Amino acid sequence: MNLFYSAEVSDTDCPLGEEESKHAIRVLRLSAGDEIHVTDGKGSLYAGIISSTGNEICNVDILRKLPEQNRRFSKVHIAIAPPKNNSRFEWFLEKSCEIGIDTITPIICEHSERRKLQEDRL
Repeated sequence: MNLFYSAEVSDTDCPLGEEESKHAIRVLRLSAGDEIHVTDGKGSLYAGIISSTGNEICNVDILRKLPEQNRRFSKVHIAIAPPKNNSRFEWFLEKSCEIGIDTITPIICEHSERRKLQEDRL
């Protein structure tokens, strides 16, 4: 099931943003009557049906609000020695946040190539 984001979800309908609409219509080739999932980015998930598609806009009729997913009981903590390339460390931080890592601790080891971090960039 395709998942889309919209900040303007109500109990009955929601418009998808311009980028989300283009992705649904042009890339995935969805049309009116196709069922999708929509999230508001605040933890709520909705099942809906595409009601109309224009050139650049896609409207969704909300069928029901899906039950909230249970949070995990454990916390994930990663300790990492920053790599020599700072952009790789920034990429690691970004991806770790995306998959739900709770805590990240940079550590300096005996053979670490990078001993100082630019904290303002993190």
